Amino acid sequence: MIELYWNLGEYISKKCTLDNWRTNVVKQLSQYISKSIHNNKGFSS
Repeated sequence: MIELYWNLGEYISKKCTLDNWRTNVVKQLSQYISKSIHNNKGFSS
């Protein structure tokens, strides 16, 4: 699970920097992941 968090965080961080993602995209992605993966915490923006 830690590796999943690490890889996901790295991916989002690179997208924010290289592809100019905005905070709103990260927030929407966080909401989508939280709804898709039930009974898991730690995916807040």
